[in-house]
Amino acid sequence: MKKIFILFSVLFIFAGSFAQNPTTSTNNSDNEIYKEVDVIASYPGGMAEMHKFLGAKTTLGKFGEPGTEVSFKIEFVVEKDGSITDVKLAEDAGEVSQPLFDDYVKVIKEMPKWEAAKKDGKIVRSLYILPIKIKFQEELKVKKQE
Repeated sequence: MKKIFILFSVLFIFAGSFAQNPTTSTNNSDNEIYKEVDVIASYPGGMAEMHKFLGAKTTLGKFGEPGTEVSFKIEFVVEKDGSITDVKLAEDAGEVSQPLFDDYVKVIKEMPKWEAAKKDGKIVRSLYILPIKIKFQEELKVKKQE
């Protein structure tokens, strides 16, 4: 019985050390960056509008060969005021060229302010991970009708 109690105690302590807590830049709770929230941060107009914005602003044509595909993830913090900060490649991001990544970072920083996340009814800073998948295609050529 004593061995079982010790085993559970060790497992409890070990599991507690890996519990997901918000990332904190200081001990001040106003600066916590939450990974899990009650209401996620959102782009004004929703995901479709965000994809339109990214599609209109990025210059993908110069970064890939037709028929190739690229998948990666960018993470950033949505601040309480809806601004975007700390844009970087996510840890399990995938492969992306530096020029393509830099283009996306520039465009993400130009985004209009988001609706901030909420946790326990309070507006909070949150981590947002944006997955990006691009399939490079040949430019569409439109025939002139005569």
